[in-house]
Amino acid sequence: MSAFRFFASGLWLLSVPPALLWGAKIFAASEFSVGFTIYLLILHYNLNVLSTKVILGIKLQLENNNFARELAESLKQVEILANNDALTNLANRRSLNAMLINTQQKKDHDLENSCLIMFDIDFFKKVNDVYGHAIGDKVLFHFGQRVQLKLRSSDVLSRYGGEEFIAILPGTDLKTALEIAERIRIDIEQHELISAPAISITVSIGVSAFEQNESIDDLINKVDTCLYMAKNNGRNQIWFNIDNIAHEYHASLKI
Repeated sequence: MSAFRFFASGLWLLSVPPALLWGAKIFAASEFSVGFTIYLLILHYNLNVLSTKVILGIKLQLENNNFARELAESLKQVEILANNDALTNLANRRSLNAMLINTQQKKDHDLENSCLIMFDIDFFKKVNDVYGHAIGDKVLFHFGQRVQLKLRSSDVLSRYGGEEFIAILPGTDLKTALEIAERIRIDIEQHELISAPAISITVSIGVSAFEQNESIDDLINKVDTCLYMAKNNGRNQIWFNIDNIAHEYHASLKI
């Protein structure tokens, strides 16, 4: 606006004084000078009002943009909280159910092979009883992190509940899923999970493939039965399902 004021002042100096000087005896010159002066004053006032409204509008737009960004960030955090387990930061059961449905639909439509692995930490209750729930929570967190490192980028690990975890392996046949499960079982068995206090654990595992036109409940029941067999037959084992029959897995076994 200062540029306009400078321009208007200059225009007034160039127009009004000469008109009054050259046409002092001419009524029209005085009339022009007064009229032009009034015109510039009105224009100056209106532009001041317009400028204030423009500035207020810009400030309001900036505030709206900031609010929109804050709202988007808040919604993102809500979505994360809704889909992730607060303790392990893995997918929670709600998110798992949605992914199970999606994977089953793919199997039904294009026969894509996919598998489910269920993990259960052996003697986890003993960890809580001896070391307390805070250490038990650390064991759950580090177990999830260690298993996650052994899975592929396409696989999704979730906390199913308590000390149970489930991994969805899309585009994976049963043989490959069993090999991955065995690598995880051996890794957990051979490495200290946390160092303060020093705690090592083992894990029992159930594995099952998605079948066409199978319900999610039936799939979960199959892999849960395999997990039960692994725990009931000595723990630190892998059992898998073929034709609704549970079998113990050995690395030398041909699938």
